[in-house]
Amino acid sequence: MKLTTSFVLALAAASSASASPLLRRQDQSSSSDALPTPSAAVSSASSALSSATSSSTSSATSSSSAAASTSTGSVNSTTTTFNDTQILQYALTLEHLEATFYNQSLSKLSAQDFEDAGYNASVRDRIYSIGRDEASHVELLTTALGNQSVPACTYNFSSVQDVSSFLTTARVLEGVGVSAYLGAAGNITEKEYLTVAGSILVVEGQHQSYLIAQTADGGNSIPSPYATPLDFQQVYSLAAPFIESCPENATLPITAFPQLTLSGGAANGSFTPGEQVTVNYNATNATQTNYLAVIQGVTGPQFLQLSGNGSSVTLPSNLTGGQMYAVVTSDNSAVTDDNTIAGPAVGYVNIPLPAAPSATAASSGASSSSSASGSSSSSASSSSSTSSSSSASASASDAASSSVSIASAIPTNAPDAQPTAALPSSVAPSSSA
Repeated sequence: MKLTTSFVLALAAASSASASPLLRRQDQSSSSDALPTPSAAVSSASSALSSATSSSTSSATSSSSAAASTSTGSVNSTTTTFNDTQILQYALTLEHLEATFYNQSLSKLSAQDFEDAGYNASVRDRIYSIGRDEASHVELLTTALGNQSVPACTYNFSSVQDVSSFLTTARVLEGVGVSAYLGAAGNITEKEYLTVAGSILVVEGQHQSYLIAQTADGGNSIPSPYATPLDFQQVYSLAAPFIESCPENATLPITAFPQLTLSGGAANGSFTPGEQVTVNYNATNATQTNYLAVIQGVTGPQFLQLSGNGSSVTLPSNLTGGQMYAVVTSDNSAVTDDNTIAGPAVGYVNIPLPAAPSATAASSGASSSSSASGSSSSSASSSSSTSSSSSASASASDAASSSVSIASAIPTNAPDAQPTAALPSSVAPSSSA
């Protein structure tokens, strides 16, 4: 399987947004099929952001494409920097993309399509709720930015033709959203911006976790202990293949890096630690010695030396479950915009689900409960036995209450075995396809 940007991100020829959209556009009024957004919450939050936007705009530098050396830990030591207003515009660009993705995809994929793919139909309703969240993010940022908001572009999602490719692409998009907000957080100066960005970041992570559980294929659906931050240009490079064209006033002052692809892995775009992959990239700007930087979490990239385009390398054996990124660089000291040759490529690391150790205290409580049950049965024949039984039952009850089994509290249903009842406020309209 070849993991390319076009495959993993499900690129295709242009696909126009159909009529009767599932997601409300900012220039449309609500209808019975539109995604309602929590207007009161949006109004309150956008008011706070609008105030901060005015302050940021008046104090921001007039240059929209300034580049500077910015310390962001060991992952990116040189990045393009934005002022706070530009960061909100950048975030709005990503939210437009996500909202349109759910709009177009759910317009084509019906509840029956989900059932035919082995999923409970309510999975579609839950993903519809994710789309509602993205629509709310669009409304919030659009309202906050006012006349400085950026309009939606024309996007490319027509190759999402089935549930499997839709879920894989959704998982990738939400993961990139997490990385985008996390990477931008260190550049935000206004407290109000940081709070709202943090709030959206948490929700994007919740979306990602749900989608991971739907695409785990029996592997570990628990993401990595640490999310991975990406800088503005890295995120834009992942989003750019989705974008067919944009209005002039929607263009950000950044460009995409050349494409990087990794060949290998499973059909759903996942990899395993220690797996061999082949690296393909545009070598026009390549230096004599290049490296594949594998980025996951906040501890910094791991560099693998390449012998050129088409090199085969072995992924690090210490990768954890969750989304990873790969970038080709000209040196192995750090990953920066200046030394990036191609990428990022994105993949999901799938590792075996670790088995939880056996409970200790819980088994003792269960034994006491069993003993108490036996004593209670024999108490009918003896008052002294009754007294003993009561005492034993009390002891068992105390033991059980202080040693609840973790295993009994964890749902055992498979990722696709969802409850049959759909979310009351989030029943997805039928597909229009």
